[in-house]
Amino acid sequence: MPPIPNSSNASSSSSSKLSWLTPVIGKILVVETGERFAFFGFRAILVLYFTNALRYSDSQAISYYSFTTCLAYLSPIIGAVVADGWLGRYRTILQFGIVYVIGLAILALGASSQTLFDASLSVERLLSFGGLFLVCLGTGGIKPCVSSFGADQITLANDGTSSSSDESVGLASLNAKPESGNRRQGNNNLLVSADELIQDAHLSVIDPREKVSALVDEDIGKEEHVRQFFSWFYFCINVGALTSIAIIPLVKGNFGFGPAFSISFLFMVTAMVLFLSSRNEYKHITVDKDSTLLTTFTLCWWCIRQQVWSISFIARTFPWCKPGPARTLFSSQSMYATLPSRDETEPAEQQEQPPVDQDDADCTEDDALFQQQLADAAQVVRILPVMAMFPIFWCLYDQQASVWTLQAARMDLMGVLEPEQMTLINPLEIMIFIPLFDQVVYPFLVARNVNIDPLRRISWGMGLAALSFVVSSLVEDDIQYRLNHNLPRLNVMWQLPQLTILSIGEIFLSVTSLEFAYAVSPDRLKTFVTSLYLLTTAVGNLIGGILYSTVFANMPLAPVLRTCSLLMLLNLGLFLLVKRNWDRQGMQRARPLEELELEPGH
Repeated sequence: MPPIPNSSNASSSSSSKLSWLTPVIGKILVVETGERFAFFGFRAILVLYFTNALRYSDSQAISYYSFTTCLAYLSPIIGAVVADGWLGRYRTILQFGIVYVIGLAILALGASSQTLFDASLSVERLLSFGGLFLVCLGTGGIKPCVSSFGADQITLANDGTSSSSDESVGLASLNAKPESGNRRQGNNNLLVSADELIQDAHLSVIDPREKVSALVDEDIGKEEHVRQFFSWFYFCINVGALTSIAIIPLVKGNFGFGPAFSISFLFMVTAMVLFLSSRNEYKHITVDKDSTLLTTFTLCWWCIRQQVWSISFIARTFPWCKPGPARTLFSSQSMYATLPSRDETEPAEQQEQPPVDQDDADCTEDDALFQQQLADAAQVVRILPVMAMFPIFWCLYDQQASVWTLQAARMDLMGVLEPEQMTLINPLEIMIFIPLFDQVVYPFLVARNVNIDPLRRISWGMGLAALSFVVSSLVEDDIQYRLNHNLPRLNVMWQLPQLTILSIGEIFLSVTSLEFAYAVSPDRLKTFVTSLYLLTTAVGNLIGGILYSTVFANMPLAPVLRTCSLLMLLNLGLFLLVKRNWDRQGMQRARPLEELELEPGH
């Protein structure tokens, strides 16, 4: 989400001068632009490739397009697991990028197979779907890592973190041991020990209070820079989408699908070479390979069970289903199973806290680690209801490259346009609207005391998505009327209103939710939560694929579009309930970790 000006820091010279935009971060943004060019480039012509080259029907093409997009956004879970528990972000991006390149090469070969060696349709389909599978797997390894990896370069700046790309590079440790006497949580530099402050004061003759003030200013500055990074990151996504949608359909129209897919292949190769060129300059946080996301999954499931158990009806009806202490979930060989036993249903402050001997230091550190992981899992579970409201939006949003493209093919293209090129309106408007909303719209609303908190903006985006499909259904009614009465085709520019409304909705929902996913996620699990956010796109496209292959298969398009709008409105109603619950609970990050374990409703 573009940063909203604040009177207290709007004049900050560091923010206005983009001091965070170092050459390394600039390369990451360019890499993202190249990767998005490759992805949106092949996807822009995919639905017509299914109908024209692979000879599928319109409903089959829409379904296969939706399933392809679903896989592309489902595979980030794999990327997150690999990054969080094994390779780290840098190596995950690199190795999945190689898979990505191979997949694009096979896709281009499949599209050219009939020309090169007179292959049959079945061979062309086999190569095409094999290449698409690898592309979807490759992009899944990259998607959840690049944005967080770029933000890491800001949050780790001047932290003394190693920048060597050795075997320890990668994502923040899921289970890093707390530092003795100076345990820091994420980037909260306020949690410094008294000894550290005294030592700093002794060495540099600085009042410890000034040290804390400096840390506060630095932390606020980094948060502002991270917000700016995500705004630019989303801008670069749309630069890649805009240029690819403008160029690749023209290449397809003049030279065929094979050369068009080859352009995506060349851009992806260039992006990976550029990413490799700064391998010795990146900053990394060590991965703890002794633990994986299995612990997180286990604790998340325990938190969900606790929330269900907190419902009085469930507790009365199924008393035997009461979850036991979280530590009992782990085997006797687990370090958590050996922690001192205590009643996890009793408030921590009411429990007797025995003094800690030196011999018990390791156990104490393990207990602190367990409490941190449980708090992280509780926060992830709390985010899930918000995330669950996104799939219907993505189900509608991604139809602009399939359903709306097929709609454009039945309109007057004025003799110069390809149907796919209408989708370039979206990234073009996004590039215009992001600075417009950042510099004009949001300050205007803030000055008039309009509440523009993230969840409210997301609800606005959902409402606009529903409106865009109402407009699209009206356009479809006119198209069908003209076809039935042998009238001239409707000009394709009549798609502009629906595209513009959806673009504004994307500003409110997609840009905001990307930053929301990073901001509210635990520091140790940002890649994982980002992958969950991307998973909502996969679920949305899965829903779309199922609907268009079953319920919508034989329905006229106009009623289908109105049905999609109705689904979005129903989803908006549910989201408003989730938003009210979120606002009521609040983030509660300042509460003791034990309370998050003891009060499952939170």
